[in-house]
Amino acid sequence: MKKFFASKWIALVMALTLVLSLTTPQGHAAQSCTVTFSDPTVTVGNNVTVNVRVRGAVAIATVKVNFDPAYLQYVSGDLGYGYRNGNVIVMDKENMGTGDVSFSMTFKALKAGKTTINNYENSIVDGNGDPMNITPGWSTVTINAPYTASSNNNLSSLSISPGALSPGFSAGTTSYSASVSNSTTSVAVSAKAADSKAKVAVWGNTGLSVGNNTVTVQVTAENGSKKTYTITPAGRQAFAGWVAQPMQAGRVKNMELARLF
Repeated sequence: MKKFFASKWIALVMALTLVLSLTTPQGHAAQSCTVTFSDPTVTVGNNVTVNVRVRGAVAIATVKVNFDPAYLQYVSGDLGYGYRNGNVIVMDKENMGTGDVSFSMTFKALKAGKTTINNYENSIVDGNGDPMNITPGWSTVTINAPYTASSNNNLSSLSISPGALSPGFSAGTTSYSASVSNSTTSVAVSAKAADSKAKVAVWGNTGLSVGNNTVTVQVTAENGSKKTYTITPAGRQAFAGWVAQPMQAGRVKNMELARLF
């Protein structure tokens, strides 16, 4: 009889143990999530937006970051229930269910360089209210200096045809004479800017006549600054100058010829 009751007692204990194991909530592994950031590029003086996304079955996410105020000035953001305090930004949102959570922050870029927005603290829970395993992230913002137009208004080469420049071309020399024949009425000018963004204009190289003639080459830099090179064709001008000079009678053997001058 004792054995019978002992057996029944053991069976009852085992049954109760089975019922309890079926009705008692079992422990489960914590879910995981990842905090990701965009890595934008911006020019000094412009605004830039950094996007933040918490990926996972998230119910509530609180993400804290800080930034360097020497490089970035906070402008606005989609922070949910969050706020900014100095160079610290707290982003806080609650999902209607579970899923990814997104935030954004907009800054004004203050100086050139690279700066990091650090994700230094997070509090993220799943739909059961349990803390999640978090892989944090960060944003690297690249800030470029503003574009500066070139001021280079030099020539890299200058020549004429027919004729030759005197002195030989140098970018820093802006005035030249040129040896051309007295019958020359025009010259072809080859002028190349040192900067591909500069523009070159030439005038005065056609319709040359006896007397003073000036060929002008003007270089306009990308930023609008100008530099002018001048060429004086010396063949016709020198001849005209020689004709205009009075002759010294004492140096001329034929006095009748001297009277013509």
